[in-house]
Amino acid sequence: MDEYSRALGPVHELLRRARSMIHFTFDGWTSRQNTSFLGINAHFIDQDWKQWKILLALPALKKRHTGTALADEVADTIYSFDMQDKLGYCTLDNAANNGTAMEALAAEFDFDSNERRIRCAPHFLDLTTKAMMYGSKRDDFNELLVHWGDKDFMSEEDEQRQLSVAMNGLATDDDFRVPSVDENPELEIIPEEDQDECPVPGIINAEQVDKYRKFGPFGKLHNIGVALRTSSQLLEDFYEAQRQTAPTEPVLTWAQNVCTRWQSDEAMASRALLKRTALNRMFALIEERWVTQGGKDQDKPAILKEKLSLEEWKVVAALQRILQPFRVASRQLQGEGIAGKRSTSGGFDEYFPTVEMLLDHLELAVQGVMIEENEDQIMEEVQLFNDMDVNTRRLLKVYIKLGWKKLNEYYGKLSSTAYVAAVVFHPCKKWRALERLWDQLPTLQTSEWRRRYERSLTTIWEDKYKNKAYGAGSGTVSAAEATSALDYIERRLAFSRSLATGSSDSQGRQCKRQPAAAISPQDEFDQYLSEPPVDNMAYKADPIGWWRDVGAIRFPRLSYMAVDFLTIPSSSAETERDFSSCGRMITPLRSRLRRHIVGMSQCLRSWSKAGIYRPTLPLSLLEGENWRQVLQLVGRIRVDRDSETQN
Repeated sequence: MDEYSRALGPVHELLRRARSMIHFTFDGWTSRQNTSFLGINAHFIDQDWKQWKILLALPALKKRHTGTALADEVADTIYSFDMQDKLGYCTLDNAANNGTAMEALAAEFDFDSNERRIRCAPHFLDLTTKAMMYGSKRDDFNELLVHWGDKDFMSEEDEQRQLSVAMNGLATDDDFRVPSVDENPELEIIPEEDQDECPVPGIINAEQVDKYRKFGPFGKLHNIGVALRTSSQLLEDFYEAQRQTAPTEPVLTWAQNVCTRWQSDEAMASRALLKRTALNRMFALIEERWVTQGGKDQDKPAILKEKLSLEEWKVVAALQRILQPFRVASRQLQGEGIAGKRSTSGGFDEYFPTVEMLLDHLELAVQGVMIEENEDQIMEEVQLFNDMDVNTRRLLKVYIKLGWKKLNEYYGKLSSTAYVAAVVFHPCKKWRALERLWDQLPTLQTSEWRRRYERSLTTIWEDKYKNKAYGAGSGTVSAAEATSALDYIERRLAFSRSLATGSSDSQGRQCKRQPAAAISPQDEFDQYLSEPPVDNMAYKADPIGWWRDVGAIRFPRLSYMAVDFLTIPSSSAETERDFSSCGRMITPLRSRLRRHIVGMSQCLRSWSKAGIYRPTLPLSLLEGENWRQVLQLVGRIRVDRDSETQN
């Protein structure tokens, strides 16, 4: 506790020197020992333009996880660090209690809860893929799957009716599932309250396999994973099948889809396709053993019901290809938002274009068209429905439409001006990037969107920043070296634009831009928007770097507004990473650890790792079995070498 108290001073000073708003991510977590915590993280840049992401507090949750209870803990943390005048945006998952928490915080600190709430992108992308795989809890989608493959498949009218009801059901199924205590707490956690709309498969009892088989090929793959997890003999059969079919390749375990790992369905499908030959051999081994033992129906292994047909494998392969962009987007938006070697870094300016790209991806996929990269990282169109019969194509369209429905629903909830503002304040994007995203939509609709966002941004600028006092900058810093190639999302967006416009660049929009001379140079916001986007690869990967090197000098007041939006986190992944560390700390052998000690230790770990405070104990080195040697080296314990030699 003394160590924690000494560290509070430097943390307070760092927060006081924040140049940007202080943004937050917070989330609840329950350990295997059924101990609940609330992780509260801060994201900001300081006066030297260094970006920070630190754990502020990890209080124990002793009451129900209601929105009011969460808001109380967050408000206490805000007051304890004296941050009430620098409150920014909160990036949270889609749990209903988070909405209530934001309303309570808005009432306490006087802000617009809808404007300040940002939805964790990887979380709702995961819910989109699960809606695609499993539909709603209603039986209508199941009926489509049950009759799939029948010679007399339902009529087109019946299919559309059932699909319509199933899609509408996605918006009405609101019961949530609590993750099993058997699930790994060190995985990326999806909270208990937000398992919405679709029956997310967790690790379940084998008695429920019939239920999940109704979800088609992915339900069967899920059941295979359950069987392998619950039977050591079946697991050994799987390993033996791999050794027989590919003796030179490594033996891999099964990748199970669980509700606590984002995009785990794609991982499961990828592993299944990689080991498809071994899976078929495993089923052959099991069937041979059953026949040898008499082949009685009552003794037939239940796992044989999960064997996939040729057409089912085609569905898995097609859906795995459809899910790949979701996996890439989810991982990318979990980034730190700090420029590195990539052209994208998970910054908030990538959020809105990524969602647009995925909507476009599903709209093309339902037409049987995919945009994929070849080995040279060149985008090209490929056909999705080749070598598929009519029923399989129609089934795939059902999956895709369900995914599009869910993603479009979340797209409609992105009401905060911040999503667009981050793109506008990227010096290499500005309004041009949004115009290119919207160029396939009706002109009247996109014009109204732009006018609405322009009015909102102008209001924010005039109310909070236009007359803001500012100090001298800390000096310019040279830009980083230009990055190499664009990342997947940038290449994908560029290829989509070329398809829509018939050229690699849309030069026609330049003539619509008003000349800079027509705009008053006294207004930094108008002056910034009047200039064309910056053509510099280094700043494309590091928009905050441009505001540091150039923008803060030319547009000193506007630079504060820009970085306030650009530093918003796209996901709550940082909080989930802290939960992983907490899970390693709270083990059955440490059952007597007090919860406030756990919270303080995790905060010290975060502050030490960030370089804010150097503890007297090397906390990062005390993990593992060599803790005694570490303590001995730093002089915290003494060992009588002579006595050890005698022993």
